[in-house]
Amino acid sequence: MKKILIALLCAAMAMVFVACGEDNKQTPTSATQAATQKPTTWNPTQKPTTPSQGATLVPTPTYAQTPSQASPDNGSQSALETARMYLNDGTYSYQTLVQALQNAGFSYDDAVYAADNCGADWENEAWNAASENAGYYISTYNEMVEFLQGMGFTYEQAIYGASKVYPDSHSEDDGGDVMAAANDYVSRFAISRSDLVSRLMNDGYSYDEAEDAASNCGADWYSEAVEAGAQELIYDTYSHDGLVSRLMNLGFTNAQAEYGATQNGV
Repeated sequence: MKKILIALLCAAMAMVFVACGEDNKQTPTSATQAATQKPTTWNPTQKPTTPSQGATLVPTPTYAQTPSQASPDNGSQSALETARMYLNDGTYSYQTLVQALQNAGFSYDDAVYAADNCGADWENEAWNAASENAGYYISTYNEMVEFLQGMGFTYEQAIYGASKVYPDSHSEDDGGDVMAAANDYVSRFAISRSDLVSRLMNDGYSYDEAEDAASNCGADWYSEAVEAGAQELIYDTYSHDGLVSRLMNLGFTNAQAEYGATQNGV
């Protein structure tokens, strides 16, 4: 009996040893595989892999290859071409050209741009207009000047155009040549510029004609103030400020009146 128990104990121990041996064989195998597996390393030449499904992709921006056909200058350029066509076919002042372009459907800004950049010689346009209309119902220089101004030409442009058509009849009126009338007043009176303009207008000349004559008659208004001051002192006694005030009432500027009073010793 004792021998049987010892035999059973030895058999059990043998089975335990066999089981332990099997476990020891599996563990080194796993360790060996782990030891021999190469780690993952970063390769700078490796191309990136395609993102996995669900990852966010940043789109590459795209740009138009051809510019837009719309341009803010298209209207102005079209107006400019139309203005040149109008000027080639007819006679226009700056003002009437702008109006004609607006009537054709262009905006005011485009019409002004065209008139500013069309290269027109407005004085020559005034001359053309005067030549086209002389001899019909316009027979004098003054009438032509007024007619051209009515067409939108400036006073200077109208004077130029009228003088080309009526070179020997400048500013004719019942009172004669406006420049001759201005020179006559200056030679006979101590007169201010504003008084001269007023007298010429009373003679029937227009404001523009009177202004032009006063600007070009060659008068020295400071000398006129001295002469006027001397004449005033013949008839009355003035203080400096009193004479200055009187000369200004006659139409002289403050500077001219001050000069006139000082030169007369007041």
